[in-house]
Amino acid sequence: SCIETRTPCQCMVFCNGGNSNLGYLDKTDTAVRCAVSNRIVIGCEHRGGNGTEGTDQFGGDDLNDVIRLIDFCDTMFEFADISDLCVEGESRGGLMTYMTARRDKRVKKIIVCSGISDLFAAFNEREDKMKEVLVRCIGGTPEEMPEEYEKRSAVCWADEIKIPIL
Repeated sequence: SCIETRTPCQCMVFCNGGNSNLGYLDKTDTAVRCAVSNRIVIGCEHRGGNGTEGTDQFGGDDLNDVIRLIDFCDTMFEFADISDLCVEGESRGGLMTYMTARRDKRVKKIIVCSGISDLFAAFNEREDKMKEVLVRCIGGTPEEMPEEYEKRSAVCWADEIKIPIL
């Protein structure tokens, strides 16, 4: 209705979990999030997933994609009001949400569900294919690339996030 009435609505950017083609919101999930939050919900996709261009970097340069989506909400989507912008993320999307909140001051609050806040621990404690995914997406192990794991680990810079977190 905000598009039809040309009345901007509060906006939420959703960062999905998973990697590649996993974790996207379907139409029902999006509609439920819109109804529950009373906001328009705009989701981002990981590079290389669902036929998109690029390579998933699990919080590397792909963070720019989330920032760019916020730019679109701010400057191109006349139906989006980002004055009280919320970013939500689940699992890997939580990692992206923390990183977005750290980098973009337009974010006013975040919601993180089962988010990865310590990528070192995620690498060392997971017994599934997570290690393969991280090595492929980041380019190495925590021992080989500690600075890359640190920049993706909110536990290393949590004091820099000064907004409400649910």
